[in-house]
Amino acid sequence: MKKLYILLAFLLFCAGCAAQAEKTKEMEETEIADNALPVKTENEQEEIIKEELTMDKIKLLAEKEELSLQDLLVWEGLSESSLSFYYYTILEENKEYQLEFSSRSDGQLGFVRLVDMQTMLSIDIRTGNIEHLLCNEVLMDDYLTFAFPEEILVEDYDLYAGHFGGCSLTLVDGNGTVPCGGIYILNGDRVSPSIVSGEMLSVAHYDNDIYHSEKERLSIEQCPALLTLMSAEEDGESTQYYSVYFAQESDFYCYNLRLRADLFTKAEVIEIAQTVQFADIH
Repeated sequence: MKKLYILLAFLLFCAGCAAQAEKTKEMEETEIADNALPVKTENEQEEIIKEELTMDKIKLLAEKEELSLQDLLVWEGLSESSLSFYYYTILEENKEYQLEFSSRSDGQLGFVRLVDMQTMLSIDIRTGNIEHLLCNEVLMDDYLTFAFPEEILVEDYDLYAGHFGGCSLTLVDGNGTVPCGGIYILNGDRVSPSIVSGEMLSVAHYDNDIYHSEKERLSIEQCPALLTLMSAEEDGESTQYYSVYFAQESDFYCYNLRLRADLFTKAEVIEIAQTVQFADIH
């Protein structure tokens, strides 16, 4: 009987120790929880970081020295129409605009275009010239300029030219006027300029009616450039141009100057190409 009492006492002692240990553990966990920072839910975090994107905020984004993809993904109302294409809808003075942007395969920004949904006129906000769009005054000068001879007339900016806009060139002489070429803003992903050690080696046949031959690398101070003899199918006929492509390896856009080969010599086209000046797209 005595041994039974001793066994019971030992079991009670063990049970008491276990209860005390459990109580101590609960107190420690409570103390940790009391001292920890509150954990916000995903919805609470979105409420903190996501604000409505307004035109004033777009203007501030346009002023950033280095605009990044992350700067554009954090606003309320983000829509994604494909894996790498995004947009926001903005209402400004009863007009609808869209801020459209893309990401490249390396995670960098492609284009960042503000589009007037009434006129479909657009401009890349990194030019810093958003006001030109708001006033319907987008120009090729917002992207680049050339010092053309007096007989070449630069027509108005055409949002449907090229891939992202452009303008036609007209030759004025004693016989009147004749279309002689154009300047175009192209999609760098489609043109796929091959740039190695600061030189452009080739471009793709980026449209079904565009073909290149006689490629020649040019020494242009502003950026890598390539001259091609380009054949373009226009209205069922083939026209040949001396065509110069300009691109930086880090940029999304590729620019194209083309002048008719029956109206200009290769030397004349190269001379004009050497005068190119680019606006700062940061």
